[in-house]
Amino acid sequence: MRACWSLLLLTTAMVACDAEDGPTPSSPPEAEAGVDAERPEDAGPMEPMDAESMEPTDAEPMDVGPMEPVDADPTGPMDSGPSMGDAAPGAPDRVVLEIPMRPRHGYTSPFVLLPNEAREDADDRQTYLQTLGLVFAIEPAYPTAFTVSMPGVTVAAPCLNGEGPIVLDAVESEGVTARLLNGDSFLIEDIQAGAATVTARGTIQPTAADIADCGDAFPEGVETRVEFTYRIEGIVPTGITTQPQGRCPGALPRTLVADGPARRGFDVKLVDADGRTFSPNNVEHSHPMNLILTAPPEARLLDEDRSHQSLHLGPSTGTLMVQADFGDPVEVEIIGADQIVDWSPNFSLAGQAGGGIPQLADGETYGEGGWGRTTDRIVPTIIGLFSSAAGPLCIDPNPGWFVLMSETPETCVLSDEPASNALIRGEPVGLSARLVADGECRLVLSAPDLNGGQGLRTTISAAFVDVDLLLSL
Repeated sequence: MRACWSLLLLTTAMVACDAEDGPTPSSPPEAEAGVDAERPEDAGPMEPMDAESMEPTDAEPMDVGPMEPVDADPTGPMDSGPSMGDAAPGAPDRVVLEIPMRPRHGYTSPFVLLPNEAREDADDRQTYLQTLGLVFAIEPAYPTAFTVSMPGVTVAAPCLNGEGPIVLDAVESEGVTARLLNGDSFLIEDIQAGAATVTARGTIQPTAADIADCGDAFPEGVETRVEFTYRIEGIVPTGITTQPQGRCPGALPRTLVADGPARRGFDVKLVDADGRTFSPNNVEHSHPMNLILTAPPEARLLDEDRSHQSLHLGPSTGTLMVQADFGDPVEVEIIGADQIVDWSPNFSLAGQAGGGIPQLADGETYGEGGWGRTTDRIVPTIIGLFSSAAGPLCIDPNPGWFVLMSETPETCVLSDEPASNALIRGEPVGLSARLVADGECRLVLSAPDLNGGQGLRTTISAAFVDVDLLLSL
């Protein structure tokens, strides 16, 4: 503290006063530069300040001028790490996962030229034909120009899928604008809703190193005409829907199981005005639209690609809300594993290169006729899981649900090694057993937490001979 003396007018009284000592507050260099100053990593968490503990001061407030917004990352969006999610404001029991759309401005066309599809031209020469399709989403966020590259052409049987170079020399269009960019690509522009057609023409000159003399259709050194017709459809998306991926006939719609990957049961598709789903070419399939997923708090996107197909659910049940830039939100139910009341288990004797036994039968004997390309690994799998809603579920089995035991360790022992790249039937549960001697092998697969906590259980008992001739997996 320092004493200061002030001379008052009209009096000779001297008045002592105290004022705060110390340097004048100033902004750190980082703040002046428009960048937040970083706290040391070992500074520890910041404690909240109690309003009543704040001491009044005689110091005048410092005028620092208007505060400027700070761009945390001027180079692009911040990487939020593996969790890929932030808590929803005002809803601590939810997490919000934002997945941006990824537009696609072109692709390399998978040209497959079939030799038997040909047209006789007026000069008695043949032109080989191929028809392909392109679908585009018509909405402000989606590209309306698209480049098709064609570095070569693949000729199907009987040419053993040989590849040969192609030179494009003309492109025609109806309903859109198209122009050649060079000898192996062209640009489609002004894509609109409705049907359109683009026809690209060119030639291939087979050599002995690619498709020459294939089926007598492509003589070496002889120029061969080709023509590719693209049927284009521009579709205005009106909403989205969710559906299982892959083959899950009769699966319960919009139903996922907590505490596991959602990949197999969760795909997001664009929907047109008639309710038809479609997958446009002018956007990446894994990021077909801007998505906001509102989910239970433990939900995460596990891959760095930030795709909805990498969604992993935590143990909480409830709902998953899926919202795009257009259309109504879609609600997906998340049930607990205890609501899985039935299953279709299976045991496969894994094979390689066409070998193996996809489904072992209880009480049978195997190996008396030889083994072929069969391994020594018995792999339990799940063909189907069924919920209390009396419907099959399209989900990946969670390995944490299952327990495998061997009641005959002298003939088959549990294995910690994954049965990867093996031919099996059904979805593996991450467990397996290895045959080590001839005789009966009896395995028990159980899922203690399923079926309302009562569990599910199945047993396989089969005999095996000449197991020393089996391949090691």
